[in-house]
Amino acid sequence: MSRQTVNDICKTFPGSDVSDPWGGGHDAWKVGGKMFASMLRARLANSYGLIRAGLPKKVQTSLAQLM
Repeated sequence: MSRQTVNDICKTFPGSDVSDPWGGGHDAWKVGGKMFASMLRARLANSYGLIRAGLPKKVQTSLAQLM
């Protein structure tokens, strides 16, 4: 899902507000001051790492190293 698609969906929710609390263009969507969605590279990399770590070792070694 693209950043624009996420933003297009989130902005339709009543009371939603977007900010960039960490700088660098990382959108964080909030309602009532509480975050409900974010577009952060770190979270995507963490999710990828968790899944990759669960793959068989043979598959893991065949993949390029994450930069």
